Amino acid sequence: MSLPKVQIKLDSADDLREYGFVGFRTTVQLREEDCMSIPSDSGAWVVLREWTTPPKFMPKSSAGIWRRQSPTVSPEELAAKWVEDACVLYIGHAPGPGVRNRLQQRIKRFIRFGTGKAVAHWSGRYIWQLSGAAALRFAWYPCDKRDSDPLVNRMFKAFDERYGTLPFANLEMEEQEFEE
Repeated sequence: MSLPKVQIKLDSADDLREYGFVGFRTTVQLREEDCMSIPSDSGAWVVLREWTTPPKFMPKSSAGIWRRQSPTVSPEELAAKWVEDACVLYIGHAPGPGVRNRLQQRIKRFIRFGTGKAVAHWSGRYIWQLSGAAALRFAWYPCDKRDSDPLVNRMFKAFDERYGTLPFANLEMEEQEFEE
């Protein structure tokens, strides 16, 4: 699957579907199926919150302790990072080529981390302090590494142009440059 030439929009699940993202499975669905509906390809993925009510932040994260660090931050810190009106909460990258760097394993490890397992997926940890995290949706765009790097860069650039910041749970860009 090669990248569409159109500009990517990240304002809704429909925008992502139109671009070619697939999946749109909830955290619960993916946990129940052990992420078997996700391909073992390189690509990009997102975590979406499709409802617009104000977020509720839990006082303690459900994510696991990693390298003796707690993933929990104050609700005030989470509120300060919240991006009003954005449905995309996190942009993830599965660049390959190793099995741990493919969509299925990246998302599976992300979800396992959110259920309290000591798994190496520290980025995106703010997700697991949101009330309703089980209903968040995951969507992915399978593609080879040649396309996944530019896609992730496009996504960060589009989000920054629209909202002036990174998505809520991205504490840093996974790629250092916006350039393709």
